[in-house]
Amino acid sequence: MPQFATRATLLSFEFLKDIGSYSEAARQLVRMTSEDSDLRSGLLLEQAAYCYLYASRSMARKYAFHLVLAGHRYSKAKQRRHSLRCYRQAYQIYENSGWSAATDHIHLTIGKHTASLQQLEESVHSMAKLLGPSKQPPVQQEMFLRDYILTLQQLNKTSPHLDLVLPIPQVNQQSIQVLLGTPIDPEKPLGTPASGISFHESRTSIARWHKLEEQILSLVNNNVTLVFKPLVCLFSSNNSSNLPVAVVGEKICVNVELWNPMNIPIHIQDLTLEVKSSDVTVEPLPLTSLTLAPDSKTEVILSTVPRSSGQVHIEGVCYQLCSSNREDLICIPGTQKFSPSPSSLAVQVIEYAPCLQIYFRNVQSTVLSQELQELRLVLKNLGSNPIRRIFLASPTPALFCLSSSAPCSPHVTEVPLPTALAPGSSYILPLWLQAPPEIGPASVELLFYYDSDNVGDTKSKLRYRLLRHTFHLTVLSSLHCSVLASRSCASSQSTPTVNLRLQVKNTSSPQDNNPVSTVIHLDHISLSSSNWKLKPSSLPHDKISLHKQEVSHSLIQAEALTPAADPNVSTNSTDTISDIDLSGGRGGPSLSQTPYHNFLLKSTAGMKVEGEDGSNYGEGALITGTTAFKGKLVVRWKASVTDKAGHTREAQGQHILSLERLDEAVAFPFIPALNPLPASPVRFFGARPNRNNEVKPGESE
Repeated sequence: MPQFATRATLLSFEFLKDIGSYSEAARQLVRMTSEDSDLRSGLLLEQAAYCYLYASRSMARKYAFHLVLAGHRYSKAKQRRHSLRCYRQAYQIYENSGWSAATDHIHLTIGKHTASLQQLEESVHSMAKLLGPSKQPPVQQEMFLRDYILTLQQLNKTSPHLDLVLPIPQVNQQSIQVLLGTPIDPEKPLGTPASGISFHESRTSIARWHKLEEQILSLVNNNVTLVFKPLVCLFSSNNSSNLPVAVVGEKICVNVELWNPMNIPIHIQDLTLEVKSSDVTVEPLPLTSLTLAPDSKTEVILSTVPRSSGQVHIEGVCYQLCSSNREDLICIPGTQKFSPSPSSLAVQVIEYAPCLQIYFRNVQSTVLSQELQELRLVLKNLGSNPIRRIFLASPTPALFCLSSSAPCSPHVTEVPLPTALAPGSSYILPLWLQAPPEIGPASVELLFYYDSDNVGDTKSKLRYRLLRHTFHLTVLSSLHCSVLASRSCASSQSTPTVNLRLQVKNTSSPQDNNPVSTVIHLDHISLSSSNWKLKPSSLPHDKISLHKQEVSHSLIQAEALTPAADPNVSTNSTDTISDIDLSGGRGGPSLSQTPYHNFLLKSTAGMKVEGEDGSNYGEGALITGTTAFKGKLVVRWKASVTDKAGHTREAQGQHILSLERLDEAVAFPFIPALNPLPASPVRFFGARPNRNNEVKPGESE
């Protein structure tokens, strides 16, 4: 008779409560639960949970556990409101407990009950907590995601104007960056575009770029001392004090890091920036499809283009979240809000400004050490204002030259323009680039400065603009040259003569797989000096070809300059250049011509030769005691480089060796000497005769 047993238990329950025996009362209530009546069992389990809570020694976990059991029995009895109440109370104990399986069960049950009761907002809120780091298997997480999307679709039907904020993927708010000034060329690119600013730059790199900018501004302002304030194009929460300024028709790029915390892939469609503005028309550039791997972080660059002036606010990202099952794909649109400093995501858009896009043609990324390559520099004005002047700066000015321009300062060169570069027009000029001597990955950085006619307008938002480019090169070994200048036996007071012992080695390793073959031909040997010239050489006029690891030894003589004219000598500024042609009668340009002489001048900039007593040697110093040999020996070469695919290309380059003193070996590229071995006595092993002409094996000295 379960009815009488229940009545007796309830009477006993009241007596036990009055005497404070809550634990015994809870045990009696739990003992009366059965499978006969889910409603009665749910009621008894709920009362037992309260007894555990009110016991003299409160048992919170038993309270929560029995509430979950009561909610389950209420659910079986179709009493969803009572079940929902029990699960909500139990969650107050399990919240932040670290028991992920229990909390997942509670969130899922609350989500289903509230959905059936048409409490869709609370249902979505509960199910969203299931879409995060979890120990659930992937199949279960796929079910969580699908139930969440279906519930969100129901909410979207009942409340179509509701702004749905999706829980996944999560946005790293600290990593949000805004990049301005990215030009858009509506026509076909004319070459490799300039790399521009990267989202990930070290502090050292940023300081180096700012230093170049300061040097250009110092030159432009005629060395007038001003407070230097660099032009900022990359904004984040760390430098949000200034309002970013964009230009109509140029991209606003935002770098966002998305995190997928689940153990299943997440599929996203139509990912765009959420931009709010009352007076600016913007054109979004959506990312049509994106898949985030399980438990991974992915950086995404999103862009939008303003089409009118005003102020815009970037509030977040919009996208469609899709289920992981592509065969039965369901999607729901939603947003993710940004929450860094508000000023860093507010952008002022102006209408007029010059915009320079630069393209590079004939760029070879895998080069030989000291190789010279002639590029084509294409300058195109994509803005609405004409470009009046352009300056080029680099931390390594010795690695590039413009054929028709002289440096304005050690690091800054003005780019020659025939006239102002009108909007929509382009101009092409040659740019020579020399590979660094160091083997391995290398970078050559160029900073372009340009301004318009309103450069003196202090009210202008953008008085000048900058464009960066970095050549990423892979430098392979080519030649190693060494020379030793010594007094010749044929030298006399009337005709001082110096022997130049030159050694040239093809340092390409036989183990190199790329390129497969590098054959280097010596083309010219030249001397640039104000005191010396090369004598006619007895070297063969045929090609001197060096394969891998081959070495060429040459003896060349230089004699003191005389006032008499010499057809083999050409004078350029202060130094005299003399050549020895090794091209086999094919001739070729002299060292005094571009670009060879340009790189020679850059390599000799700031050279100062001093004697042992600290005195400077003048122009007329020849060979007197321990005097200096002031000159530059230049070895120009050509190479045939064949890669693994069998493609052969021709290359050229030059090595410059600075000769400062006699009897002093000079090598280039510089190779550090090995650490010397520790000093130890020399030992001779084997038999040697002693004083008595007897042999003692093993005796050492």
